[in-house]
Amino acid sequence: MDLVCRRGRTLVVVEVKRRRVADHEERWVRRGQLNRVRAATAWLVREHRWARSSRVDLVTIEGWRVRIVRGA
Repeated sequence: MDLVCRRGRTLVVVEVKRRRVADHEERWVRRGQLNRVRAATAWLVREHRWARSSRVDLVTIEGWRVRIVRGA
């Protein structure tokens, strides 16, 4: 979990990954790591009563190319 942000009543957790070689975004984050991020996000939503929803985003960086994958 690299960033934890708030957009209105939505808790947004962002994982940032940088690679030198282009690859599919699905391979950037392993399933186990994604499950841990989702579990931590669920805990944060329970702890912060203002949060009505949550989302996990992935930001991939390849050289100067940045891509945002919403709801990873």
